[in-house]
Amino acid sequence: TVVGWTPQGDILFSSTKNQPFRARNLFKINLKTASIERIPCGPANFISYNPQGKGAVIQRHGNGYVSWKRYRGGTAGELWIDRKGTGEFQKLIDIKGNALRPLWIQNRIYFISDHQGHGNVYSCTLDGTDLKRHTSHEDFFVRGFAHDGKAFVYSAGGDLFRFSIEDNSSHKVEVNFTSSFPQRSRKFVD
Repeated sequence: TVVGWTPQGDILFSSTKNQPFRARNLFKINLKTASIERIPCGPANFISYNPQGKGAVIQRHGNGYVSWKRYRGGTAGELWIDRKGTGEFQKLIDIKGNALRPLWIQNRIYFISDHQGHGNVYSCTLDGTDLKRHTSHEDFFVRGFAHDGKAFVYSAGGDLFRFSIEDNSSHKVEVNFTSSFPQRSRKFVD
């Protein structure tokens, strides 16, 4: 699964290669040399680097909540942080539910969680305190999550949303998709 990019421009991905029990590890591909290197952070599904320097936050366990909504068992997603870039990760925050897709943006860690019932976007400080909820979707869970440092985008119920970090506000992105709608065209059946 493609995870993103390193600050140096390498492609990040997670894989179960050579791992029993579907455990995932993170790897990076150098685009110039085509070499693949395992990231030394232990089992992890996602990673986000500190945009201002050293350090990273990872997601351990948790495969999303497509069929695991409100799961609170032993393999629920957890966030672990290496604040200084030394390779020593510590658990970031302890919540009862999934914590997925961490993004290190400025001095906060943004993530998706369903610990209050529905999947929404939350954030906390780098020491795991000051937990804040940023979205209020009660009909569909938030999925897919990416950022550019000033805003992030996500999907919920097939719609795209943009959340401004500066304004702390979310709005739906209107997309006009031109299609021939082949599933709606007239069909002749024997």
